[in-house]
Amino acid sequence: MEFVAYNQADPYRCIVVDGQLTDAFPLSHWRGSNIHQCLADDTSASIVLNAIQQNIPQLQFPQVTANHYDIDGLVGVWSLLHPQKALKYDLLLRHVALIGDFREVEPGNPLSMHALKMVLALNHLEKKLFYPPFGEKQEAEACVNKFQTFIPLLSELIEDVEQFRDAWEEDWRKIKHGLNIARKAVVTHHTSIRLTEIHLAEPIPYYSFTWLAKDADMILSVYPQNRYELEYRYTTWVDTAKRKIFPRMHLHPLAEILNEREISPFCWIAEDILDTGPILRLGNEELSRTERFDDPDKRKIYSSSIIPEQFVKLTTEYFKNCYSTLIPSRYTDWKQIKELANLYSYAKNNRSRFPASKLRE
Repeated sequence: MEFVAYNQADPYRCIVVDGQLTDAFPLSHWRGSNIHQCLADDTSASIVLNAIQQNIPQLQFPQVTANHYDIDGLVGVWSLLHPQKALKYDLLLRHVALIGDFREVEPGNPLSMHALKMVLALNHLEKKLFYPPFGEKQEAEACVNKFQTFIPLLSELIEDVEQFRDAWEEDWRKIKHGLNIARKAVVTHHTSIRLTEIHLAEPIPYYSFTWLAKDADMILSVYPQNRYELEYRYTTWVDTAKRKIFPRMHLHPLAEILNEREISPFCWIAEDILDTGPILRLGNEELSRTERFDDPDKRKIYSSSIIPEQFVKLTTEYFKNCYSTLIPSRYTDWKQIKELANLYSYAKNNRSRFPASKLRE
């Protein structure tokens, strides 16, 4: 088997990892692709590893491809090219994919922390040698060079992470500092809406605090001086197998509710639910996808005129209203998610703006 560029793949003889390609065999957690019940898992890499464990017939296909580069996809592609090594390092690779895609570090688990060093090294080298995530519009073509570089590099990294210390040590120190802050955080799990509220002393890297909200769909970060960010996790963009999630709700109606009360020089803005990681935040301009993907301590978080108690109340009430008649599930496609979001987050919270006939549609 060999890795081929997305636009050069023969779909009838190809496995597509962490993406979609018509007629190709998918080993992917993208919505509509996590379809093999015996292989289904939360990350694409874990789906691949399950396929290798079960030695499915499609492993004999001569090609593997992907339409973008990220760590989950890299681990999946590498595993198909090195199936015996993949089996040897199965658990470690699953942790690498979880951290790379979902930012789910387990601070008390030595294997997870080892995987974190690998992820930090890959992140550092990706930015140094190429461009940051979402930094290239023609990703399906541009990612080929990344794969060609990082496939052999992952073979070295998995054998000896210490030889890459220069690539992970600085970020490792920052994350360890962040972990000390996260351990002192005040955390509230709003389980009925799958939202975790985290009060932190300062903005810190995602890897330092996302573990506090592992079972949540949303994270509400609360910082001193009335600073807030509300984010839908990437787990709600893909089709997970081991966790059930709520469909995403539009954040714009909540932004309108907050803007009616906001008297600072800024306004509340948010991305569409189709974004990989939409963030509700206070600001005067939208962040690029690259900026949103970056850590909270890398961007400006402005002070709101709304006090924390009121902000949390408005936010949780909004989602309780949205999710009151829904239950967490999986295998929900984007068409269904958009329909539910249009019905619940707009209609139920802004009835005066919708004619009765529209609400019945």
